Amino acid sequence: MVNVQPCVKYESKLDISKIKEVKIDKTENGVKRSKYFPQFTASMGVEGLIHVVDYFNKNATKLNFTTAEKWANFDEVLE
Repeated sequence: MVNVQPCVKYESKLDISKIKEVKIDKTENGVKRSKYFPQFTASMGVEGLIHVVDYFNKNATKLNFTTAEKWANFDEVLE
């Protein structure tokens, strides 16, 4: 096997252990469910934004958000 070096070196600077989280609730059929979502700040850069959007979409699916609920709640994950 040939050892090929990447043409562009990239080292992640995002420390997900330091990301602040926000709690978002959803009540459906009288049952309240909650999930914690990471909150994006400008200092996190593009890598942080992609992480937050990906995590938001996964948790929104778990909470069974409609498209309208996604739009209504997305601003909660933006500082």
